[in-house]
Amino acid sequence: MWLFPTLKSKKDLEGEAPGKLGPDARKAWASQRYQLALDALLSDLGANLVPGAILDAEFTNGELKFFIGGHVAIDKIFLSEAEGEFIAAQWKVLASTYSITEKTDGKKFANALRKIGESGNAALVAQIIERQQKLAEIEAEIAEAEAAVNALVYALYGLNAAEIATVERA
Repeated sequence: MWLFPTLKSKKDLEGEAPGKLGPDARKAWASQRYQLALDALLSDLGANLVPGAILDAEFTNGELKFFIGGHVAIDKIFLSEAEGEFIAAQWKVLASTYSITEKTDGKKFANALRKIGESGNAALVAQIIERQQKLAEIEAEIAEAEAAVNALVYALYGLNAAEIATVERA
């Protein structure tokens, strides 16, 4: 599974199976170990998926990463520059539009991350990357305007720092 590059394949795990097992038992052993490892990775991913968590993606130095709440949730995905920028742009759009609920788990979120478009059309890829960058600029402008409005409201109501912190936590 390309989302988890450290996850050993079933074939690799078969090679690690106890030698006394027959071929079918080795496959079953490997399949069980694979599922346990995958479930653990999905559980770790889901542990950070709390409503309100900030999601983000980046592609730097050939490595694609995804962040949940400021912590690296997925990493060690090494891609070509063009492919990495394209997937990062799609993941950034997902990050800005995905709504985490109490029912969001690691498996559901991993499936969302894997649903990316592929294109051999360089112009389309460039356009998607450009549009994502424009979206990020607009979101930053909105956040800045929202902070200014909040500051005005806090001043209007004469809130102190503790009261502002309470409002912002809610």
